[in-house]
Amino acid sequence: MKSSSKQSTVFRVRATICYLAVDKLIISGADAARKLNLSPSAVSKPAVRGRMNSLAKQIENDIFDFK
Repeated sequence: MKSSSKQSTVFRVRATICYLAVDKLIISGADAARKLNLSPSAVSKPAVRGRMNSLAKQIENDIFDFK
């Protein structure tokens, strides 16, 4: 049985990965789903959550900000 904190961490990380793949790397949801071994809806829904995730924004700034 997993603790809720472990599930929450996995939930946030998956949302971050899906968001970055679909929105920043411009990988289609279907392609990302195949690579991550998930259904397309299991990629698109977390991608939406990732857009509002502060962790995703921090990683986005660290990786994609070339200043």
